[in-house]
Amino acid sequence: MVFEVGQHISILDENLEGEIIALDQQLSKALVVVDGFEYWYNFDKLIENQTINYSNLAPQNVPEIEKQEFSESIHQKNYDKKLRGFVYKIDLHFHQISLYDHYSAHKKKQLQLEKFEDAMHFCLKHKYRKLEVVHGKGTGVLKAEIHSRLNAYAGIRFHDTPSSCGGSTDILFF
Repeated sequence: MVFEVGQHISILDENLEGEIIALDQQLSKALVVVDGFEYWYNFDKLIENQTINYSNLAPQNVPEIEKQEFSESIHQKNYDKKLRGFVYKIDLHFHQISLYDHYSAHKKKQLQLEKFEDAMHFCLKHKYRKLEVVHGKGTGVLKAEIHSRLNAYAGIRFHDTPSSCGGSTDILFF
């Protein structure tokens, strides 16, 4: 399938839609804006949104759809029963944010912190219960700055994600 900048798409295996804002044909990736966040996706994970004109369908041509019971297994990827709420995860590794790698270290950190702040505001606005921020181990500068910013928020708790050995932080919203 051929994708174009400005095209509206859906992402396979996720209940997300967005708009393509950049393409990298060599890597077969598209930069997609989803809910105000920019993500790189492989072409094979994207589906073109198609508009169906239902006004031309006569009632006899509309197939009967059986009612299906809601299945929680569809949402287990994003829904945490223990927390009784949705979990959002953001990866701040720079290759996930931008393919352009010629920024200074300071500019890279600023872009990563902007993405972090965007994710925090998104989770607060949409009443998520948990945000997992993957910042990586590295030298610990990004992690320290994120923890410093988290101290300014009320109604949250945060700690290192146990399975990450210091490479990510869990933020719980109350």
